[in-house]
Amino acid sequence: MASKKKPQQDYYGEVPETLSDHPFYGMTLNAEQKQLVDAIWNPENLIVFCDSRAGTGKTTIAVGVANMLVKYGLYDGIVYIAAPVQEEKLGYLPGDLNDKVSLYFDPLYQALIKLNINPHTAINQLNIENQKMALAI
Repeated sequence: MASKKKPQQDYYGEVPETLSDHPFYGMTLNAEQKQLVDAIWNPENLIVFCDSRAGTGKTTIAVGVANMLVKYGLYDGIVYIAAPVQEEKLGYLPGDLNDKVSLYFDPLYQALIKLNINPHTAINQLNIENQKMALAI
């Protein structure tokens, strides 16, 4: 699990108080998205809930802010958590088990790609397989 670190100055410069004026990966954010970015960035918030319709950028924003927290040296790493899916509840989706489960991981992969982060290096597939098999990681 990621652990907090002391703020430090590095290649990315001083740690900003908020990200509302930050050029957030070159994306144009609306007022609600900027509010979500600053809520995640705020160290006083231990957890942030966001209830919004599909396609509003929730996953991309969460992954982007988490990546910036690591880049600015505030955290050691990122742990991506996806909602578990019971294999017997997948129904009659086409393909094998990996094809069926990949549908649920697609938003995370798409967010990583949009942020120019390679999902194949950002996500440790071995840990996912170990968790599926209930092995210690």
